[in-house]
Amino acid sequence: MSETPFFKTRMGHQFYERSMPALVKAVERLADTYEGKRDPRIQELIDHVGYLVDGVDRVMVTPIEPGSERTLEAFDLLRSQAAAVQRILARIE
Repeated sequence: MSETPFFKTRMGHQFYERSMPALVKAVERLADTYEGKRDPRIQELIDHVGYLVDGVDRVMVTPIEPGSERTLEAFDLLRSQAAAVQRILARIE
C-alpha cells in the first residue's frame, strides 16, 4: 500500500474544509463565553481542547494508509479526545 498524505485524501479534504473551521469556531465561542470565569471545569475543558489539538497535529503528520496501525492509532486518539471534550461540555452546560 502506498502512504498518502492525509490532506490528499477525501477524508482529509473534509477535515480541512469542514471539521477544522467548525472546531475553530467552537473554541472561539467557548473562549468568548467563559472569558474571565474561574471554574475548574473550564480549566479541564481548556486542557482537553489542547489534547484535541495535539491529536489533530498527530493526524496531520501521519501518512494515511488505510487499515495501518499508525493510521488507526492517530484517528483513535483524535476520536477519544473529541469525546472527552464533548463530555466536559455536557457537564458545563
